[in-house]
Amino acid sequence: MTISGRTEDGFQVSAECEYFSHSGELEGRAWFTGADTALLENCGDGYETAPVTFQWEGEKLTITSGANVTIDGTYTRDEPVYTNAGTLERCLTGEQRSALGDTLGEAAYGDLEVSFSDGIVGEPERCVLPDGTGAERYEVFYPTLNYYNLTLILAEDGRFYGENTGGFFTNDPGAAGMPER
Repeated sequence: MTISGRTEDGFQVSAECEYFSHSGELEGRAWFTGADTALLENCGDGYETAPVTFQWEGEKLTITSGANVTIDGTYTRDEPVYTNAGTLERCLTGEQRSALGDTLGEAAYGDLEVSFSDGIVGEPERCVLPDGTGAERYEVFYPTLNYYNLTLILAEDGRFYGENTGGFFTNDPGAAGMPER
């Protein structure tokens, strides 16, 4: 988000906003409605949009909107925080990522990367496969585009089992579907 051109009447604002698969731009002039508040009524592209309010409290800025791509939150001048950065690398070892890439191919592995980098990755659940092998089960939820929802089971012996809207995938030649819970 960029705020610039501040005058005693208002300021220019522009931002690129994303919420999973929804995205949009915020651009226009916000007008001061009080000493620490401002209002932006038309957010750009000529579309009628919900108003966006800006409220300062010291160095913190709280933004509220009613749009589908929400920018609601409290902002500071600090560096941005990318909450999902490195999630795939934290959850899966290099060997596991390599095995998945070899099995899935480039396009499907790219979808798996999107699931882990942009989706909501649940805490791994320890489980035991029917043959007694320990494993971790991951559930990945992508609220605006179900295509990227994913269940992935990583066994201690290197086997993996996954399921998404594209179907079932595994490196276990004897498996026909996801292991029973």
